[in-house]
Amino acid sequence: MAEIDVRIENWKKRLLDLGKRNKLISFKETKRTNLAILSPDYSELFHRLVLNEEKLTFPFPKKTTFDENGDEINTNVEQGDIETDKTLNEQQKNLKALRARAKTSMEEQGINSLFLTFGMIRWRESEISDIIISSPLVLVPVTLTIESISDPYVLQLHEDEIVVNPSLVFKFENDFGITLPDFDEEDIAQYLRQVQKIARKNDWTVDTDVHLTLLSFQKINMYKDLDNNKEKIVSNHYTKRCSRLCISLRWSQSQSCTDSRDGRSPTSTHTGRTYPLRGAASFCL
Repeated sequence: MAEIDVRIENWKKRLLDLGKRNKLISFKETKRTNLAILSPDYSELFHRLVLNEEKLTFPFPKKTTFDENGDEINTNVEQGDIETDKTLNEQQKNLKALRARAKTSMEEQGINSLFLTFGMIRWRESEISDIIISSPLVLVPVTLTIESISDPYVLQLHEDEIVVNPSLVFKFENDFGITLPDFDEEDIAQYLRQVQKIARKNDWTVDTDVHLTLLSFQKINMYKDLDNNKEKIVSNHYTKRCSRLCISLRWSQSQSCTDSRDGRSPTSTHTGRTYPLRGAASFCL
């Protein structure tokens, strides 16, 4: 593989962040930025939200009191389309936090960060590992709105593209030689069955869990550009020159370190003057 090809693969890998701190690789439920969806089931929810593009509401407690033990007593509850794993009051707090953070992401970065995740694959890094890692499979961008404090939260499909978890696709291909199937956005049940067949061969499992959560996707467009335009990048004259320059600069930095260990001050000459060679790697893509 040519140097520029290796470099492009490294760029893609760094953009996707394949470490366990990445929620797309190792999904962990958090107190205020996650809601597990219990009803409707994953298939009906996908059909109504994605295929029919319906606006779905969450239950809304119009009045809440507390008994002597501090337990919630909700009266005059407006039933919605979606049931979550939280009490109504906890659900409202989570929805408020999710909406606020998603709104900030959109206003400050122009990026939608709120997703419904469909399907969860439970896998191990090796056959001898006892640690089970959970990763979401299909990522559906959504928006969360509310008219006023006396109205329910409304969930609807966002205009961004529905994708199979790109970090997981890259990691499975590079670490296990496993290619996850493409998703045609029509039949979520069939897609999860396809992934389940792959999972069984590795003694993994696939669940039909659905979560409303925040995901960091700031660099996904850069990754897609690299992936979709690789041939153009490889054949581009200026990209090749930048790649060669990067190699040269890295060599200079290596020499700089060697000279420093020898007790000499690394320098570069130009018009009779000397300048220290510092930070060469910062010019590298």
